[in-house]
Amino acid sequence: WGWGLLAFYDALTEETAGQPALRSWLWLGVALGVGMLAKYAMAAFVLSAGLVFVCVPVWRPIVRKSGPWLALALGAVVFSPNIFWNAANHFVSFAHTQANANLGAGGVHPMKALEFVGAQFGVFGPILFAVLLASIVALFRRRPDPAEPDGRGTIFLAAFAVPLLLIMTVEGFLSRANANWAAPAYVAGSLWVVFVLARRDLWIKAALGLHVLAALVMVNYDSLAHLAGVDLSAKTDPMKRVRGWDRLGRALGDVIALDRAAGTVLAFDERKVLTPMLYYLPRPHPVFAKWNADRHIDDHYDLTVDLGAYAGREVVLVTRRKNVSEYASAFSGPISGPMVVSVPIHEDYTLTLNVFQMGRFIGYSSQAH
Repeated sequence: WGWGLLAFYDALTEETAGQPALRSWLWLGVALGVGMLAKYAMAAFVLSAGLVFVCVPVWRPIVRKSGPWLALALGAVVFSPNIFWNAANHFVSFAHTQANANLGAGGVHPMKALEFVGAQFGVFGPILFAVLLASIVALFRRRPDPAEPDGRGTIFLAAFAVPLLLIMTVEGFLSRANANWAAPAYVAGSLWVVFVLARRDLWIKAALGLHVLAALVMVNYDSLAHLAGVDLSAKTDPMKRVRGWDRLGRALGDVIALDRAAGTVLAFDERKVLTPMLYYLPRPHPVFAKWNADRHIDDHYDLTVDLGAYAGREVVLVTRRKNVSEYASAFSGPISGPMVVSVPIHEDYTLTLNVFQMGRFIGYSSQAH
């Protein structure tokens, strides 16, 4: 995103000055393609670029030149292997992105939108995000003059910061938006805020100091909490969600080793459990599979390790569910379990998995959807 931002601005200024801009347009095209291969959020870059042309009259004639279209075409060529792969695989990446967005959930969620905005004070930093919000308000109250170089620069940076923040806030209002989804907005946002604070460098230094302090606190959180006399719990430990998965993997390995037999498939019904266990379960691994009765391809594992490919194999199911009776008709049974694998993180927070012997898998066709 940063690479594309620099290449695009160079191309615009070179075109305006009547200088050759082919190299900058080519760099922009490569940046767009590589960015899309990394994350589909790069598509928002094109929206912001279009907004720049709309808001800066002196740059509008450039749209009629070959440069912008050459950049788009090159970006599409670089990105094309992803399109071809998706076309051959039921467009699974797009389906997963759509599932993450969850716009079909229905209803509105104003508190989630406020939660997303509030989280940006942590993502970008409390001082910098406050200045960014003030700068956005000032931008709409008194529009900068696009005829002036400083005005064009401000509009350019705003075009690459404001739309993505707005889109993700609306996403939060309609469904949910993770705090980091607007991160590319802060490439331009950082430059914009520092430009605004250019004559108030004390605030920049204060923001930097605050960020370093916050990082040190997080890295040493356990020790500092102990020194402060704070007992870590589900409410006081911001890192509880990433703790204990390594121990859970070892504990699960001990349990399945007791019943592991040649040809047994270890199945999971959640991507969010399968992924860490694939990483933390001691090797050698058994055959992994994912329960996918509706046969929809919603993630990587639905595509590559669908349990449907293992008819006739003995299955051990690992799940957070306590009751798997709704799965029973897909197996020969009898079902035994659960064997509970539990790792305490705090007194009020525990990671728990349930392990069931399901018998032979006889196929989803026997499963009542």
